[in-house]
Amino acid sequence: MGPDTLVDLAALVGVSVSILGYLHAIKRDLLAEVGACRSELKGEIQACRSELKSEIQACRSGLEADVADVKSDIARLDGRLTTIEQRTYDLSTRLPARPA
Repeated sequence: MGPDTLVDLAALVGVSVSILGYLHAIKRDLLAEVGACRSELKGEIQACRSELKSEIQACRSGLEADVADVKSDIARLDGRLTTIEQRTYDLSTRLPARPA
């Protein structure tokens, strides 16, 4: 091995070390960026979950109010039906008998 070969080999080793250092820096930066994105996504997901929970609770409350209104309306209609049945019965007992 001559001196030129050693110089070329030393230059190749120097370039290789530089490339490896550059790749390590890229890996470090990517990991930091991924970590930052992961933290940001966790925050956004948590905000969405909170918003959805509040919207679901609002819908649930609205449905409960609607169910209560429907039950009230059914009870009112049932009362009216009972009144109509009583009046119909009262009328039927006052009518003359049908001819046979």
